[in-house]
Amino acid sequence: MAQPHQYGKHFVDRQIVPHLAPFPLLRNVFAKLGRERFITDIPLSVAYSDALLKTSQDRFLLPPLMLAKIFHHLTPNADDSAMVVAGGGGYTAGILSFLCATVFLFETDEISLKSIYTIYDQCNINNVVPIQGKLREGLSKQGPFDWILFDVGVDVVPQFFFNQLKDKGKLIVCVIKGPNFGEITCFSKTGLTVEKTVLFEGYIPTIPHFNESVEFTF
Repeated sequence: MAQPHQYGKHFVDRQIVPHLAPFPLLRNVFAKLGRERFITDIPLSVAYSDALLKTSQDRFLLPPLMLAKIFHHLTPNADDSAMVVAGGGGYTAGILSFLCATVFLFETDEISLKSIYTIYDQCNINNVVPIQGKLREGLSKQGPFDWILFDVGVDVVPQFFFNQLKDKGKLIVCVIKGPNFGEITCFSKTGLTVEKTVLFEGYIPTIPHFNESVEFTF
């Protein structure tokens, strides 16, 4: 029977290396952080498949190829700070923890956060700060951030998240464009201006917290 490290090596060699060949640090991170730690009761072959895996009622482990392509566009520095929104799956924040000084995992689900503490402890990850709060408010006290990533899709991006970006900071999110269709989009902030760049097509489901009636703007 194949062991987790064997699936991990195959996963990196076949799915990650073709997209991250120029980035040995990222290759090592993907190889080191086993996906099977973040989702239970499924075969290893499924954990390492390029699929959107549900970790709770409305939280997901993003497909590895999608994450690889997202991180292909990231250029974090070792002293950067980041926030992962609705990141209860834990995997995205775990990857970022090897690239940034501090990662804030922002969630509403207390149960998800408790399980994440255990996983991070097992992985010797000590620079991820799980915080429970209201997704419609963000983390103004902990910000501003160099990077903000969403583990869920949104129809539109709440303005306050842009306010919680540093100057030259970037926000990456799946913007829903139609049924089961979206665009992985990067918003770059310069002063008071935010520029939008579509990186590639991809779909991540949205959640009720971002469908409530509030004022949004790009």
